[in-house]
Amino acid sequence: MAAFGNFLRKDELATKLRVSPRSLDRWHTLRVGPPRTVVGRTILYSEQAVSDWLASREERGAFLPLRKCANSQITFRQPNPI
Repeated sequence: MAAFGNFLRKDELATKLRVSPRSLDRWHTLRVGPPRTVVGRTILYSEQAVSDWLASREERGAFLPLRKCANSQITFRQPNPI
């Protein structure tokens, strides 16, 4: 558990996400990372905000539209495995 209750420090979040703290800084600059709070020189991430951010980045199954049929139904194909 973080020393700040329901908040994680930047290094703690980086460890949990298996990215570098610098990646979190870069994501903040690009406005693609989780929301953060700055208290003095300490950067904190709410565990709930990080959880919500991760959920917002969740991708659904990959069925791609193949073509639209004459009767207005769309047929799907599975993507090629990578």
